[in-house]
Amino acid sequence: MSGSALWRLERGASVEPDGSVQFCVWAPRLQRLAVELVETGRRIELERDRHGLFSARTPDVAVRRDYF
Repeated sequence: MSGSALWRLERGASVEPDGSVQFCVWAPRLQRLAVELVETGRRIELERDRHGLFSARTPDVAVRRDYF
């Protein structure tokens, strides 16, 4: 679909145009949050903003990998 806008989730995991993955979670009652990649056990710490929105962008997560 040439010329169409990139579809993107507001929350969850989204693949960016450069191939990196953006994780975004709203959890206003938490102070810390991380996602863990199931296949490798690697943890990715998300940064919290003042509204409880956590996010992190990482260049090295393959598409269609499970996380929790």
